Amino acid sequence: MSASGIFTTVRHWWGEQVLAILDEAGPSAARQVQRGQALARRGAVEDLTLLPGAVRGRVSEDRVSPYQVEIGWPEVGEAGWARAIPELAASLRPTASLLEGQLSSALVDSLAAAGIEVVPAFEELSPRCTCREREAWCRHAVAVHTLA
Repeated sequence: MSASGIFTTVRHWWGEQVLAILDEAGPSAARQVQRGQALARRGAVEDLTLLPGAVRGRVSEDRVSPYQVEIGWPEVGEAGWARAIPELAASLRPTASLLEGQLSSALVDSLAAAGIEVVPAFEELSPRCTCREREAWCRHAVAVHTLA
């Protein structure tokens, strides 16, 4: 299943990146992706919080206690930021877009030139959920990832 087959429309370039990451879970995970995205569309994700190196959220289904989900990824270290600062200073317009609440593709390109990937690769993500499913990418983790 391709990323375009999961959702019919994506509004931002980074939305395509997110769908591509979920697509890497493979055909066996297609049902979990569909179920997780249905939870996200239904508004089942609560208290979504972005932290350094992780995103957390709660996913409520048909039970009293919501599932706790955390998706982690490697943080950018001091050496990475030391490489990024000259790149960002060389082109202030993309950096200024952050002040407007936008993540421009030009800014992402500047960071990539410094060796920093804004959207982590699938294998760098480490989802954890309090549900009983055996797969790391359960429907709850997919729901949080979809909205993060």
